Amino acid sequence: MIARMNERQVTTRRRWFRFRLSTILLVITIAALAVAQYVGMRRVIETQAVNRRLAEENAKLRAEAGYLQVDDPSKVSVLRIRNPGELTWQWNVYLPKGKWNVSQLTEGIPTVGVPNAPASFPLDGGREVIVTVTVDKAPKGAWRCRTIVGLSELRIPMDESHRLLESYVGRPSGVSSSKIAGNGVQKTFNSKETLVLIRLRSHEVAHDASGKSYTKDNPQSSDGIMVWLEPLP
Repeated sequence: MIARMNERQVTTRRRWFRFRLSTILLVITIAALAVAQYVGMRRVIETQAVNRRLAEENAKLRAEAGYLQVDDPSKVSVLRIRNPGELTWQWNVYLPKGKWNVSQLTEGIPTVGVPNAPASFPLDGGREVIVTVTVDKAPKGAWRCRTIVGLSELRIPMDESHRLLESYVGRPSGVSSSKIAGNGVQKTFNSKETLVLIRLRSHEVAHDASGKSYTKDNPQSSDGIMVWLEPLP
């Protein structure tokens, strides 16, 4: 009788031991899977963070270099290229298919709207173009403003009395205000809209009777630079 009870106790202990061992192995397996899943998720999160950072850096570098991301070829896309040089502005512009007109002014520039331009040339769309606007001196020493697109160029002479040049010809400089398209971030426009790339207006600095200076501006027109692209019918 006692022997049978001992056998039962031993059997019970063995079963309990087997049960406890299998439970421990199951817990270890579950823990290992949980750790593996956690490590895998952390790696995925870290990889996604690295990819986002690289994408942001890539987008920043592309923006600085003037690369466009044209998602809708039926719309105008524009991005200013940074730091092309002194008194120089440059853009990468995608123009939808059709005929476009490039116009330039250096005086009579209004605060809003697009005036009639004495200088312009046609341009074919359906492509990306680099538009460069620069103020420099001609080989003979005369100042000029040029708008360059490929092999086409607008060129307007600028007298030294032009207020934009005051600081470059030894006179006290005035105050300028500017609106520049795609400045630091790509912009998209409707293909029926006129795209003003730059509206730079120079204001005269005057003095009242007490000697206090103030900005004297004509809202209707001003010296400066204005370049725009408009679709032709």
